[in-house]
Amino acid sequence: MTDNRAEILKVIEEVVAAIPKTGLFIRANLSAALKDINDVKTTVDPKDALWALAEKFITDQRIHCGETIYQTDRVIENGYEFMHEVCKIVGFFKDPEDSEDDA
Repeated sequence: MTDNRAEILKVIEEVVAAIPKTGLFIRANLSAALKDINDVKTTVDPKDALWALAEKFITDQRIHCGETIYQTDRVIENGYEFMHEVCKIVGFFKDPEDSEDDA
């Protein structure tokens, strides 16, 4: 899921700039609203993100049964990227024996 607030703000600013006289009025009144939009923190529930990722992988790889996983090279080949994306959502293993100096 992507956050497209920056693109929306850019379009709004372009539209406002294209209106010469009323643009100043609109820009003055929208400045606070635009700041509020920028300050909004959007979060996606990790469970929803994982579900969407898994559902996309299953659909993209056309996994219709367990045998597809074990007997289809494309599933294994694309599984590496899938696992990486899972780790980016869930978080990577943090070894308690590793110090920050080793990183």
